[in-house]
Amino acid sequence: MRVRRLLLVICGSLLFSCVNTEFAAFDPNLEWTIRGKISFNSPEFSGIYNFAVFKKNEYQEIVVSSLFGIDIYRIKLLPNGVLVREPRLDILLRESKGLDNILKENLEFISRWLPFWALGQDKFGKPLPIFLRENGWGVELADFVGVRPRTVILNKLTVGAKIRILEAENLI
Repeated sequence: MRVRRLLLVICGSLLFSCVNTEFAAFDPNLEWTIRGKISFNSPEFSGIYNFAVFKKNEYQEIVVSSLFGIDIYRIKLLPNGVLVREPRLDILLRESKGLDNILKENLEFISRWLPFWALGQDKFGKPLPIFLRENGWGVELADFVGVRPRTVILNKLTVGAKIRILEAENLI
């Protein structure tokens, strides 16, 4: 009889821990990948591109390519700086040289929060509101498939971007 109670208590606690949303939160330190399309609009230029964001070990890499799949930029966000590579011209810039601080901050902000937006949840695993304001950006989540948004619309002053998430790997 004691063994049954003990087994019941153990099974109950295991079941409770599996249902607890705190354990289902996304861990940004794990490796993950998001691919899709981004349309960008600003006073300087606009365009539609393919993109991929990879989280590997200590860095994140952003790859921007043409609609035909030709790499335009590869940007590595490292703990101690930014590494930008233009494969077309085979130019290598180190330590955020040539990448202004505002662009660097915006890239870091978007790449840090993109996996959470793609999941439709905050860092604690709770659902995100459809519209939120962060770091001067207006962020709108749209085109939901279940609880996950397929489109993230970003606006900041005169800059706008629409991110269409086509594939997300290792995001719970």
